[in-house]
Amino acid sequence: MVRKNVNFTKNVNILDKVDVNYKLEQGDIISTGTEQSYFFNDFTCLGEISDEKFEYILNFNNKEYKVDLKNNDNFKNKSVFLANGETLKNGKIIRLVFSAFYQDKQESEIILLDYDLNKDEYEVKSFSIDKLPSGDNTISPSDSILDENKLYIYKNKKIGFIDLEKEEFIELSKISEDVHSFMTEKFKNPHVERKVVPVGKIEDTLIFIDTTLYIDDKTSGMLVYAYSQEEDPIGKILIEGQRIYLFDKNNIEVSSSEFPYIRVNGRSFSFPTS
Repeated sequence: MVRKNVNFTKNVNILDKVDVNYKLEQGDIISTGTEQSYFFNDFTCLGEISDEKFEYILNFNNKEYKVDLKNNDNFKNKSVFLANGETLKNGKIIRLVFSAFYQDKQESEIILLDYDLNKDEYEVKSFSIDKLPSGDNTISPSDSILDENKLYIYKNKKIGFIDLEKEEFIELSKISEDVHSFMTEKFKNPHVERKVVPVGKIEDTLIFIDTTLYIDDKTSGMLVYAYSQEEDPIGKILIEGQRIYLFDKNNIEVSSSEFPYIRVNGRSFSFPTS
C-alpha cells in the first residue's frame, strides 16, 4: 500500500511489526524470445518484434488494441526499446515513449506515440536526443518516470527529464546537487557505478532510489529520495543493513528503527512479520 500524503516530519513512526506478510516490488521488462511484456498502472502492453512482426497489443479495460508499427517510417532501420507508457485524458489516449537507435550510425532518438482508443488510430513523432548526457541512452520503464510531457531519467550523474514538447533534455540541477551532496561517503562503491533511478510519482512528489550504497562487503544499503516537482527536497529514507533512518527536508535525521527485511532479488524486498 502506498500512502498518498508523503510527509517526512518528526512525528513519523516506523512500525517494527505488521499484521500481514507483504512485498514491495518494482516491475521490469519480462522478455521471452522476441516478446516483451510491460505492466503499467492502467494497461498492459505486449510487444512482438521480429523480421515478420513489429507490433504491440494494448489491453485496457479488458479490451485489446493492436498497434502495428511495421510499415511506420519512424521505426524503420532502428533498434527500438519501450521507455515508458501511461494513459492520458481520462483514459482516452495511451501514450508510449520509445528510445531508438539507428542500426547504421551512431544516432539516437525519442519516439512519441499517442494511441487514440476511441478512433483506434495513433499519431507518432520522433526527434533526436543528441542533447542527452553522454553514455548509454537506453531507457526502460524500470528506470524512468513518465508524467505527460516529461520523461524523467538519470544519465551520466545528471537527474532531469526529456521535454517531449520542446524535444530537449532539461537537467534538474537542484535535485542533482542535493542527491550528490547527501552522504557522499556512502557511495564509494568499488563494485558498481552509482545510479539514481526515478521510480514513481505520488501526487506531486517525485520518488528516486539509489541501490549503490556501499556499507561493507556484507551489508547492503539503499536510499530513497523524495522531491517536489519544483525541485524542493521533501525527505529521504536510508536503509542500511537492518536499520532504517528518516531524514526531513533539511537532511536532519528525525527517526530510526530496526527494519528487518530479506533481499529477494533485484529491487524486490520481503518484509517478515517477526
